[in-house]
Amino acid sequence: MCGLIGFSGPKDKTFNIDKIKMILWNNQDRGKDSFGYYVSSNNIIHKELGKVEDIMSKKEFTIEPSNTFIGHVRAATIGAVSKENAHPFNYGNITLAMNGTLTNAWELCRQIGVPVTDFDVDSQVVAYLLNRAQSKEPLTKLIGSCALLYTDTNTGKLYCYRNSDRPLFRGKLDDCMYISSVDTSLKIIGCSDVKEFKQDVLYEIENGQVKDNFKVKRAVTPATVNTSKELTTKIKFSEMHKSEFEGLYLCPTRDIKVYGGKTVNFRSGCYYLVVKHSTAEYEIEVKDESGEAKCISKYMFNEEKPVISKGSFVFGLSNLVYTSSNVKDDKLGSKGDLYIVDQVTKKGNLYCINQANNKSGYIDPIFLRYASLLEVREYFELFYLMNPLPIIENTNEETPNLNLPVVLTQGEIYKKEVYSTAFLNFEELVGFTIDEIEDQLSDLEEIIKKPQQLLKINNMKILIENFTKKAEVLLLNTQDAVN
Repeated sequence: MCGLIGFSGPKDKTFNIDKIKMILWNNQDRGKDSFGYYVSSNNIIHKELGKVEDIMSKKEFTIEPSNTFIGHVRAATIGAVSKENAHPFNYGNITLAMNGTLTNAWELCRQIGVPVTDFDVDSQVVAYLLNRAQSKEPLTKLIGSCALLYTDTNTGKLYCYRNSDRPLFRGKLDDCMYISSVDTSLKIIGCSDVKEFKQDVLYEIENGQVKDNFKVKRAVTPATVNTSKELTTKIKFSEMHKSEFEGLYLCPTRDIKVYGGKTVNFRSGCYYLVVKHSTAEYEIEVKDESGEAKCISKYMFNEEKPVISKGSFVFGLSNLVYTSSNVKDDKLGSKGDLYIVDQVTKKGNLYCINQANNKSGYIDPIFLRYASLLEVREYFELFYLMNPLPIIENTNEETPNLNLPVVLTQGEIYKKEVYSTAFLNFEELVGFTIDEIEDQLSDLEEIIKKPQQLLKINNMKILIENFTKKAEVLLLNTQDAVN
């Protein structure tokens, strides 16, 4: 997990250094191995090792004023902790910083005949590919989690892209745009209209404004059949090499609270991914809560993996597609979708039904992970706005009939959310309604470019402003009358 910080402003405006420092400060927990930045004023890339809070505390710390800025705080995943591996990276006219971890970076190198030894970090590969292609085409080949900030030094334009696995937000201030992996940091410095960049969309930003956006078709991992693997039900810590722990999902023997900066809860009913291993401990990444990574003793975990059988719920670890070419809609499901296992073949493959879209197919278990009943309950509460399902204490029991809901459309979900929102007074109702309408108008502005349609949107904004001001006057007059 890393942090991205960005800025774009008109040619006559540069970033406010104090505000950039504040955004960096609020991103520091996302990466403490190194810090780096790029400024367009003289095409400088500056990198330092260590925590950004320690670097900024130095009296001589400063950043050259510029109307384009890309900053990064790194939590190393691929590649050693070194100045060379700190972000941003530059190849030709592309300077890039990334938050995330790709699973196919070296495969992409092999496909184009570039030695993988030329790169130490997966983010370097992305910068190299973008410079080589001089288009957004390489983004369609990335598999894994990522959020990107990069600039074309020939044009001065800034580009932002994220997929569903990494956050990235933007906010407006003084005709400029500030960008951050942490939305609260933008609100703290006084940004208005703070919103998240839409996933799988490449944004082209110039002079502090979104000039254009392009839909990026995300690469998917085919659900190919692999008959060489069998479902493992038992593991022994003493018999495993440390690298074999990475990628396993282990269940705590009891509820655990880990302190230090931010408290993280590990619940006994859930399974957590081992991302690193040392002699005495495992570093566990909490996938269903805050995303914080903490070190926990191996003795706190059970020496077994859950049995996946008919009736089990499983989560998809990647985007999945049908291998058959005669299927018109070849997408079986997205990363994070919940499936129920309807059949386990003799070869160990799983016939699964996607609970998000009712599509079904055979999936190799390497693309899935077991979902505990507590996680299943939370999934349906979050995505389908159901009444809470009963908590099942014994997670080894056969999965019960959960009376799965009918899949809701995005419009139906939004309608439920709006209609279920409660207000204490008329003022809150007015504020909520106006904010929602303004969000919808902002989204429209990004996809509509025709002058006549933009004029209509501007007229609606004038009506909103007029309504807001007159509503405030009426409320004040009403309060005075009551008093």
